Amino acid sequence: MRHYYEIHGQENKEWLILLHGAGGSTRMWYKQVQAFAKHFKVLVYDIRGHGETLKQMPVDEADYSFDMAAHDLKQLLQQLNIKQAHFCGVSFGTMILQRFVVHYRHMVKSLIFGGLITKYSWFIRGMILVGDKLLVRWCDKDIVYRLFAYLFMPKKRHAAARKLFIRESKKVTTEAFLKWWRAIQKERIFESLPTNINIPTLVMMGDEDHVFLKTAKLIHQKFTNVTFRVFQKCGHVCSLEKPKQFNQYTIDFILSLTSDNAKKVAANE
Repeated sequence: MRHYYEIHGQENKEWLILLHGAGGSTRMWYKQVQAFAKHFKVLVYDIRGHGETLKQMPVDEADYSFDMAAHDLKQLLQQLNIKQAHFCGVSFGTMILQRFVVHYRHMVKSLIFGGLITKYSWFIRGMILVGDKLLVRWCDKDIVYRLFAYLFMPKKRHAAARKLFIRESKKVTTEAFLKWWRAIQKERIFESLPTNINIPTLVMMGDEDHVFLKTAKLIHQKFTNVTFRVFQKCGHVCSLEKPKQFNQYTIDFILSLTSDNAKKVAANE
């Protein structure tokens, strides 16, 4: 495996794996890593076609897919001898985690979704169609990223997240961008999920995430153990816009699960 990754935190802690959004990198988690490392052993990595991984694993002829991304993650975990973990993804990262659940549910202790993407609304499908017909074919991919950054994060208070997204996306090559674009176009991640998934799941959304908030609530159709939080005056990338709330909810959620498990073990002894 040639994925770029970093490990933070101490031994003998629960593993927490972080997956960034499209066009992002490990740098997208700079407001989380220090806080999470106090409580967990944290693994952050650059997804195929992104960040430092793109330098270590150049784009080949194979098409990208979410099955491939899920398999990449599984291989990285096996390389590091991680048998089970808690997983936290934002935006595009939540799509990879949904596919990971399909294939490797036994490795998942819990899921934390920020800016969750589920079923494509007609608006999203329209955006993809416009992007494909007008933008990808005739515009530079940096213009496409910038346009979508403003569509997803249009307000002044979204500016910091928007600027980081645009800056990090410049590291993605046009070839890698087009491969992921085609995967996003053709795949229906949410529809492929089974029903009655009983993995403890925390969903965090911004009340100003006008593109994905409504469809994120469809998560209840597939998952039976969901905690849903909506942050006020917050857009799509809630991990960057509301880091204190995002971090505290995530920490409390995972620690509550580990505490419950410890009580069950003690009760059985």
